[in-house]
Amino acid sequence: MSFSNLSLGFIISIVIALACYKKRSLSRNGAAGAVLIGTITFGLGGWIWECLLIAFFVSSSLHSHYKLGEKVHLAEKFAKAGARDLGERTPGQRRFGGYLGHPIQPQA
Repeated sequence: MSFSNLSLGFIISIVIALACYKKRSLSRNGAAGAVLIGTITFGLGGWIWECLLIAFFVSSSLHSHYKLGEKVHLAEKFAKAGARDLGERTPGQRRFGGYLGHPIQPQA
């Protein structure tokens, strides 16, 4: 882990989090959590792990917005709807973070 990796991870995470916040895919604290997780992921894992995290986030966001109009009546049954916040993002990323500490890393 180097300062340059953390800095670059922070910049990348800020850009992505702001874009997702503007599109209402993340709440304010969800964006803050995404910046924290993205920075740590890039700082510890580099490009491969950051790209995996971004791919996971993009695919889950697309899935959340797919046929959103048809899901409106279902949203009334659940307390949480709309942008994801830090509490919703953390459990899945905790599992992902566990993989970062694992000694086996993907081949570049």
